[in-house]
Amino acid sequence: MKNTNKSQSWFLAYIYIAILLGCWVTSAFAATDINSVRLWRAPDHTRLVFDIEGSIDHHIFSLDNPRRLVIDIADSHFRASFDHLDLSNTPIVSIRVAKRGKADTRVVLDLKARSEEHTSELQSP
Repeated sequence: MKNTNKSQSWFLAYIYIAILLGCWVTSAFAATDINSVRLWRAPDHTRLVFDIEGSIDHHIFSLDNPRRLVIDIADSHFRASFDHLDLSNTPIVSIRVAKRGKADTRVVLDLKARSEEHTSELQSP
């Protein structure tokens, strides 16, 4: 569904989540270290980048009422902070993180409106 109201068009922006794999890809059984998080805004999308060290096993899904994007990262240590991210002019209201079970991490993005999410895994050079 396309939004014709230009003043609200950024609410339907894409949220890209790029997971950068560190040069030090370790055993698949080792925990993933999430070392930092970056945010980049464009007119038609917002990119949230997790810089990690280790292999990654993740699952992303959306929830409504209120609108949220949930990122579950298996066997991980979250060492980053969201405090430095400027969320203004993005579809993201807030971001929170918590341990899920003994070893997993859950990141929740509270959203202003429905968004489409896309993920990609990138290998650093």
